[in-house]
Amino acid sequence: MNGSVSSRIAQLIQPINERLAENKPVRRKLPVWGRIHMDRQLPFLCIYRHPVEEEDKGTKRFAQGEASHMLCTADPSLQPELSRLTRVITENLIQQFGACLILEVWSRPMEVIGEKISESELKPAFTLIAPKSKGKPITSTFQSALGRIRIYGNTAQIAVKESSHYCPKDLPPLISSAAAARMGAHVLGIEISTIYLDSSTGDVFPDILRKLDRQFTKAIQLALFNYTNTFTLHRPPHYHSLGRRALVKAFWEVDRSLAEVSDSLELLLNVTPVNSRSSWDQFRRSGYDRIPQFHYRPLPVDPFVLKQQLYKVPVDRLEDPAMSLLFREKMEELDHQISMLQTRDTRRFLHAGFQVYGGVDEDLSLTAEQILATISPRCRQGAGRPIGGAEFAESGRHEIDKYRAKAPDLKASVQLRDDIVGLMVSRGNLLVSSRLKVPESRVNALIQHEVGTHLLTYHNGRSQQFQQLYSGLAGYEPLQEGMAVLNEYLVGGLNRARLSLLAARVVAVQRMLDGADFLENYREMTGRYGFARRSAFGVLVRVYRGGGLTKDAAYLKGFQKVFHYVQNGGNIDELYIGKIALEHLPIIRELKWRKVLTDPPLLPYLLSDPEAQERLREIQSGLTFRQLVHRSRA
Repeated sequence: MNGSVSSRIAQLIQPINERLAENKPVRRKLPVWGRIHMDRQLPFLCIYRHPVEEEDKGTKRFAQGEASHMLCTADPSLQPELSRLTRVITENLIQQFGACLILEVWSRPMEVIGEKISESELKPAFTLIAPKSKGKPITSTFQSALGRIRIYGNTAQIAVKESSHYCPKDLPPLISSAAAARMGAHVLGIEISTIYLDSSTGDVFPDILRKLDRQFTKAIQLALFNYTNTFTLHRPPHYHSLGRRALVKAFWEVDRSLAEVSDSLELLLNVTPVNSRSSWDQFRRSGYDRIPQFHYRPLPVDPFVLKQQLYKVPVDRLEDPAMSLLFREKMEELDHQISMLQTRDTRRFLHAGFQVYGGVDEDLSLTAEQILATISPRCRQGAGRPIGGAEFAESGRHEIDKYRAKAPDLKASVQLRDDIVGLMVSRGNLLVSSRLKVPESRVNALIQHEVGTHLLTYHNGRSQQFQQLYSGLAGYEPLQEGMAVLNEYLVGGLNRARLSLLAARVVAVQRMLDGADFLENYREMTGRYGFARRSAFGVLVRVYRGGGLTKDAAYLKGFQKVFHYVQNGGNIDELYIGKIALEHLPIIRELKWRKVLTDPPLLPYLLSDPEAQERLREIQSGLTFRQLVHRSRA
């Protein structure tokens, strides 16, 4: 039996070597267990050997997160052929890069004193094993990188050993340290303490494993970057550029499945009242003394079925730690959003929505109050004649056509609708209320808000192979709305009335969270803050829709965040790659270095406008948010 298995391994050697020599990706299953995965020629190979007759408890993840790795069996009878395969790969990589590193990882049981251990006692620990070196030891850069790992606030402990036996003690090296030295290769073993396993049952602590895996992958890439620049001919531009590029089948399945669930929701459309106009008439006839009743369009989906669909998504099969993190965040958000549909028009809706959109922190509340104290809510709404829905829709089509001239694949359309209030972008299309009335001076600002932000980021996300960038990564709304409001400012359309309205939304959300009902909030808006009756009603319809929605605090919250991002030298262009949160930028940059993502194909035309550029420079030169509020045009 083992003879036939050995021959099957031997038969793989030549085709793997040929593909690697041509710098083609290699992904082949290995007999008995495991696979070899090499995105491309890279000056390293990370190895994990699965112990015979034991279940892998997550250790393989520390190898398979790398762009060049081999997962294989530790069956003693198959080691000669696996050793031959390793040697052939090593020779190929040395020919290309002048040197390469064979890195093997394995685990050792965590030392536990007593029966129970708490999070505060979980200390990540690694032992680095390498032959004695005459020159600069390769362990030093790995020791530094792994030493940055922290789990529950505990910094990793690193031990270093000099030994020619750089692999698990009961296994032979796949390539001896002496043979590696003669060839011009380096070898290194990393023994990982199993803090991710329950010491009494052997069960996996999944959260700890994910955290450790993500940090370990980053640390290894950083160390490999230093190794590559020190010992090989290869000069990668960034340590992330050594990461995985190939997206395996499980990635596409998860990405597609989550995008389908997200597309099915149309959350904002399904929690927006269809009777806003008639509810205002009824509220006015009641003497502004009866809480309006809102009606909603019938749900086109069964939330229970959607949740079933969501939790069938095989996110646990993902090998890439960065992608796994993004997908898990999105799954959690989709779960809460589906709960919002399930609880629409009930008291439970507010709690479900709070899990998605959050609330109002002290700094945001203070900013909103300061704006309302500075700007009269009855200041002029803008100059010029009123523009109706049909005319605004035409302006939207003209703007979209400008972008379509540069990107013919832009499929966006403008729809004039009777069943919405104001403006909305849904599935990459601009929806305009047929009853819309806006001052002429605000038209361009609103076009840049909807088309120049929401529609462009949707299209840019669509242009990437990662579909979550158009449906939206978890928590993307504050950045989206912040970018949109910034664009209003850059074209000179963020007037005092608009700022006052954004502040009112924040205050109204806070009062709702404090327990105020629609009438109490309305009386405070019109009394204490002095808003006109219809304006106050419009703010509160948005805040109390569905049963209470905190999303409207995101406009001012996001504007503050983007303002400070620009103030600190942040690059606006990279925000247009899709619907992301500011917190995702490190991963987005990593994926760009790995060539998983590309630059956004469309950027707002306003960014090349001289007046917009001047406003950006003012922010970068130290314009404060308070100064911006005072300078906003009447």
